[in-house]
Amino acid sequence: MNHARTSGASIYELTKVTGISFSSTDPSQPSSVTWSHKTPQPISFDGKLVSSSSTSVGTTTFTYLIDATGRAGILSTKYLKNRYFNASLKNLAVWGYWKNVGVYGVGTPRQGAPWFEALTVIQGASDMGTQLFETELQKSIDFCVDIFNPTTTEQHERLSRSPGIESELLDVNSPIVDPKFLDIALHVARRNANLKTSPNGDSDEGKSPSDAERAMEDKRFLNKVNARKVVHAEYAGNSNMESEPLEGFVMRLERGQLGLSIFKPDS
Repeated sequence: MNHARTSGASIYELTKVTGISFSSTDPSQPSSVTWSHKTPQPISFDGKLVSSSSTSVGTTTFTYLIDATGRAGILSTKYLKNRYFNASLKNLAVWGYWKNVGVYGVGTPRQGAPWFEALTVIQGASDMGTQLFETELQKSIDFCVDIFNPTTTEQHERLSRSPGIESELLDVNSPIVDPKFLDIALHVARRNANLKTSPNGDSDEGKSPSDAERAMEDKRFLNKVNARKVVHAEYAGNSNMESEPLEGFVMRLERGQLGLSIFKPDS
């Protein structure tokens, strides 16, 4: 609140909203709030209470209302019953005020590098110490490698032609896939490829070193695409606001034309 106050916002402390009223013509449009305010108890110079505090009530009308109750989301959960979670912001928290910040690691290979913290205890997946097994650590490292390791157009084209590899597995905008289903898809694709080259149905999978290397390469490629789905929405920046609809509308982020537009799904 102190930061908001120094930024020019009007701050009312010891004030509680007791109810929200909505427009008679539009039941979804908040129009006013009732509130109660408890005045602080005056104290004399010698530290004694001059008088007891009192409570006043009132009503404030407005054109727009911003619900700043955070996770509680009182307006959407208690009144409108339309709680909505932005998919691109799920499981993401960024908070802090910064002043006079320099560049990290100036003059070193790590100059300007970001910093990440994995809160494994909060996520409930594992804990530090003896419970953090080597396999879990290796999976985390592999996941990070898959996110930032580039893929090639040739890999996309080759796997897109493989029978058994659905287009959703190659699309970073599609939902994340359980790794075991990636293995199943690769197994089906290799089996179909073997049936084409071996009419009697005998599988030559794994007999050639090149086949084994190709299978591992395909698996790494699908893992990269799958891992990138986790952070792809964040890389898109504000464009997510233009593609994720809410109540049939999306943001129009155009200079001089800022506002809402009717959402038109891709055909």
